Amino acid sequence: MSHPELVMELVARLEVLIAEPIDTGVTPAGRRRIVPITGGTVMSPRIDAPGRPVSHSSSTTSA
Repeated sequence: MSHPELVMELVARLEVLIAEPIDTGVTPAGRRRIVPITGGTVMSPRIDAPGRPVSHSSSTTSA
């Protein structure tokens, strides 16, 4: 049985500006930090326009 070849394709490129991480402590899943995104640009070959601005958002990571 043969499988189709996997192909990777660029969906978007993000360039983000981040603030200092906020340590919210240890949870059952591990140490939790919030990394505020304060700005940046999203560029995509699927979007026929110059870079799109990124506004205030946040991301959560665990270690």
